[in-house]
Amino acid sequence: MKKVALLPSLLTLGNAALGFTAIVTVLDAAFVGAPNKVDPDKLQIVIYCIFGAMLCDALDGTVAHLVKGTTEFGGYLDSLADMVSFGIAPALIVKAIVKFDFHLFEGYNWNPWSKITWLVTGIYCLGTILRLARFNVESKPDHESRQFFDGLPCPPAAGVLVAVALLYIVEPVLRDVTFYTMLISAPFLALMMVSRIRYSHLINRVLLGERSFAYLVLFAGVLVAVFALGIYIYALAVGFLAYALWGPIAAILRKKRKGPQTPEPGDERAIINTH
Repeated sequence: MKKVALLPSLLTLGNAALGFTAIVTVLDAAFVGAPNKVDPDKLQIVIYCIFGAMLCDALDGTVAHLVKGTTEFGGYLDSLADMVSFGIAPALIVKAIVKFDFHLFEGYNWNPWSKITWLVTGIYCLGTILRLARFNVESKPDHESRQFFDGLPCPPAAGVLVAVALLYIVEPVLRDVTFYTMLISAPFLALMMVSRIRYSHLINRVLLGERSFAYLVLFAGVLVAVFALGIYIYALAVGFLAYALWGPIAAILRKKRKGPQTPEPGDERAIINTH
């Protein structure tokens, strides 16, 4: 094997290490301590570990391009780390919350949502696996591939689940809404990950490159306002959900703008496809 880029690989391993820490901690939160009760403080640690893994994942690819250390080894290593941090760990968070801590079933010996959650989180994990396998096969080192993704990337998909889970923990009044949001969004996210719907690469398109001074002021102002008002948890949940939903919405809008395709004269295949 050829030499590997050290710094990007260390960042990717940091992603995997945080994902493993999240898995161990969520198991500890669910199975250690009072029976049929999840430790919410430990769950918050799990969620912040996954956010930390997202930061490592965002940095490793950027650093690899900057140091010209993009390799096939790095791509496979990144996918393995992503499966741990953005496939298994988020699914376990949702499973633990529903199995042990959904308040409508306190005092009951059987929680019917546990089986349903096992199904939807399993679908989410399978979608993550398929997404990563396809990405490794089809990834290309061209400019367009660094601006768009075919299908929802795994980190923002995980971001939807963990950001909503964080709202579930810190805002008891929203528990019904956040519970059903997690349950419905898991299979939807799996579908978006394996779809061919185009998603923008936010790091490259929003943060990298030259921007106007007004853009910088606006971006900094929004960040300051979010943290000053203490609504960063809401902003994370809304932001990840908006990104996941924008893919199919934008695809529908593009299709409407293009309108129906008129078959070319003599194009038998086009004529057949119109029926």
